[in-house]
Amino acid sequence: MALAPGPLSEPTVPIGAMRVGDDPNITDFLRAVALVSHRAKHDFDGVQVVLSQSETERLVPLLRALDAAYRVVIEHLLSQKEAQELDDGIRALMAAEVVDHLDTYNRLAAEAIVAMRA
Repeated sequence: MALAPGPLSEPTVPIGAMRVGDDPNITDFLRAVALVSHRAKHDFDGVQVVLSQSETERLVPLLRALDAAYRVVIEHLLSQKEAQELDDGIRALMAAEVVDHLDTYNRLAAEAIVAMRA
């Protein structure tokens, strides 16, 4: 694994690893669970409330917490084959033709998911 260079007084961090401050805290995980819950109920107003209450500097940790929450759900509810099909679908979104603004959002979301898992 490649390591990022750093001063001798600082530990080196694997390239692509979370930077200090990107680690989700308990509040990020609670917001992530609330987002999953509201989305599952098609409560888009609830999703908007959760996002509007999130501090801008906590959005990356919130995304990491949301990814972790979905990974737990996927691990417990999907078979290995279904999980692979989901991953394949995410990768397909990255390569799909952009027709409208929703395609753009889907592509960006897929790219973010893949980047967090790298």
